[in-house]
Amino acid sequence: MKKYFYLLIVTLIIIFPVKTYALSLSCIDGEYEYGDEFKCSLTGEANVTYKELSASIESNDYLSCTIAGYADGFQTNMENVRTSGTPTGEGTISYVDFKCKVKTKTTEDLVNTEFVLKNVKYTDASDYTSDPEILRSNPIKVKKYVDTSQITTTDGKPRDTSNGNSLLKKLSDENLDKYFTFSKFITQYKFDVLFEVDEINFQYEPNVEGADVRIEGNTKLEVGTNVIDVYVTSPDLTSQTCYTLEINRLPRGEAIYYPEKDATLKKLTIRNYPINFESIIKQYTIKVDSVVNQLDIEPIVNVKDATFVIEGNEDLKNKSTITITVTSKDKTTKETYSILVIKEREEKDYSSYIYLGIIVTILLIVIVFIVKSSNKRNSEVEKDMAKFTKLFGKKKKEQLTTVQQPVTQVTPVQPVQPQVAQPVNPVQQPVQAQPVQQVVPQQSVPVAPVQPVAPTQPVQPTQQVVPPVQQNPNNQN
Repeated sequence: MKKYFYLLIVTLIIIFPVKTYALSLSCIDGEYEYGDEFKCSLTGEANVTYKELSASIESNDYLSCTIAGYADGFQTNMENVRTSGTPTGEGTISYVDFKCKVKTKTTEDLVNTEFVLKNVKYTDASDYTSDPEILRSNPIKVKKYVDTSQITTTDGKPRDTSNGNSLLKKLSDENLDKYFTFSKFITQYKFDVLFEVDEINFQYEPNVEGADVRIEGNTKLEVGTNVIDVYVTSPDLTSQTCYTLEINRLPRGEAIYYPEKDATLKKLTIRNYPINFESIIKQYTIKVDSVVNQLDIEPIVNVKDATFVIEGNEDLKNKSTITITVTSKDKTTKETYSILVIKEREEKDYSSYIYLGIIVTILLIVIVFIVKSSNKRNSEVEKDMAKFTKLFGKKKKEQLTTVQQPVTQVTPVQPVQPQVAQPVNPVQQPVQAQPVQQVVPQQSVPVAPVQPVAPTQPVQPTQQVVPPVQQNPNNQN
């Protein structure tokens, strides 16, 4: 029975696969007091497509949390957790960042509380919808609130804020409002202003009507530190509070430094390739070996919680550019550092060409040797043939001189005048003798050229005797 039960379970898993994506909630550990801020994150797996991801922030007696940002690939909705898309990255990444702040002045020594998300659910690309769940962060430790206004200050100025009759409700200046935020319970401020801010014109309002306000210090600012005190005295003269502003006017051209907006690197090292790094210099060039495909780069941010991303550090080629993008802590500022990679020209391996040259040289030597040997043999054969031809021609010539001597042209025989007796009767004119036909020499068999032979004496023509003509023609019959 068990066997069939397990088989059924396996079959159901195969037919109806269950898709789950682990979501978690965590905050930066630490002990926080009233007014402190810290970061929390909802994390999950990168490159998962969500048709919808939603959650709600549970109210808390000690904490106040708001959405600070979403991962790349998600649609942004800063009012509540309701988004969709495909978060990009590698491994486990932050889906949603939260900014939390301690909002309660606790009187206990140390309080543990949690950041909670309720009704967390999602629908993935396959239309699978998860069940709502509650996610709780790691414990947040809130320290006991201590009213520093009751502590005697070393400068001897009254800092007591317990009596509301000697407080300021408002203290502002159009040139200072972007540099600090006033609170009636905070009595000391220290901040920088640009060189362009050269004079302060305070606008103030006491917490109660009738309280006296007195300003001490030079409101025309000099370059450097300027201290201005604002004294508030209650109407009944029983309480007094001093607000101190320590203002540092920067030199001309110098910018104000906001750590939370700092997106610079403190240090940048590349293993085996030293560079003269300076935080304000954003472009660098290095030369690497031709076989290098990736660099070992270690950036260090200038402010904790700032982040960086390295791109283009794979499959490096000549003139590849590596970028390091730094994002500030508050995610409002980005700076980019670039590294131009110059690859040294690869040294060619000529060994194969050398081996090929040796082989070709050997083959040429062999061919020359074979050709010379063949020419030598041909020369010897030609000599033998010449000797044979000479010998054969000599013998043939001897045969021709003895057997078939060439006959030269025969001179025709001159007619012979017959001797006759004294004519008694007229006689007929003697018939002229016919010339002997020319003897045609016999054709000789062609032979190989022979050595010239001494010319032979022409054969003397043989005279042919013609019988005398009969005197009486009647006797021919």
